[in-house]
Amino acid sequence: MPPLLMKDIQEFLRSPREENSTLGPLIDEIVSLMIDKQMGQLNPDRKLFMYSGHDSQVFSLLRALRVFNGLHVPYAAAVLIELRRAGDNHVVTVMYRNTTRTEPYLLRIPGCDTQCPLKTFVQLMKDLIPVNYEMECAETYNDDLDTNFQVPLLGLPDEWQDCFD
Repeated sequence: MPPLLMKDIQEFLRSPREENSTLGPLIDEIVSLMIDKQMGQLNPDRKLFMYSGHDSQVFSLLRALRVFNGLHVPYAAAVLIELRRAGDNHVVTVMYRNTTRTEPYLLRIPGCDTQCPLKTFVQLMKDLIPVNYEMECAETYNDDLDTNFQVPLLGLPDEWQDCFD
């Protein structure tokens, strides 16, 4: 992505409202799956969930986690968010791989260590997860022609479908 476009995206995604609407469902799913795994209630029980996206989604995720360094996100970059056991506790680690020449970089989410206790991670992510999906997604936009529209998206959790009907 050209640097100017990266700056434009950063300007667009300034407020928590925009981050909630773009990443809320993903962060909600990641947090929910981690809690279920910790409690032994993940069904079916899995060790890996993998998501795919474009550089702009990787950028948005890094930015939402407050670990974006302002540099271009290269093709095939990856964010690894892992739930690990540390003794009797569960911790979350976040890594960023932007090249195949080095191992992924271990990141520290502000407000946490590189091994972030799950409870702390959930607390830090809660502002990104919409509390009332219907209310937070019900905004209709008006242009100069007084035409109302909403942008449809596919593959969302059921509770988010009302946002784009």
